[in-house]
Amino acid sequence: MTEEEVKNLIDQKIDQNAASNQFAVSDTPFHTHSGSDSPKIKFLNLSDVPNSYYQQAGKVATVNATETGLEFDTVASTTVYSGSVNSNGSAGNLPTGWSSSQLATGLYQVIHHLGTLGAAGYNVVATVTGVNWSTITITKSADSFNVNTLYPTSGSAVDNAFDFVLIPF
Repeated sequence: MTEEEVKNLIDQKIDQNAASNQFAVSDTPFHTHSGSDSPKIKFLNLSDVPNSYYQQAGKVATVNATETGLEFDTVASTTVYSGSVNSNGSAGNLPTGWSSSQLATGLYQVIHHLGTLGAAGYNVVATVTGVNWSTITITKSADSFNVNTLYPTSGSAVDNAFDFVLIPF
């Protein structure tokens, strides 16, 4: 169908009566709108959401445990840690309560001394600083993570400074 044929078909099926502000399909009214009297659906009127905003400031709507509706919940505050380690393993810039050391050529350990993070409880992203030819592997334990800097082609360890960002979850 051409665009013109589609327009003609629409004109045949939909009749707009400007005086009544009513639309019809095949001469059967389906919607009348007069502006301010049009019904509005509000979030709180939905059947599967909380019925009030009272004392919910700062909370977010989340799916409930049975996955049948929404509820308001607090967002856990997450401290994101970032720092840098020098190529000899010394701390370039570490958060309070953290230390670093070099375990072997290209192998560094960064330790969190303020409690256990849990081995599965955080993600670490590390980037070699000033060098674009190293790859990094990261292993983590409950209160520390190891960074191994390697030549990408040979897999040999090489000393490199790196920056990191640690995000608990």
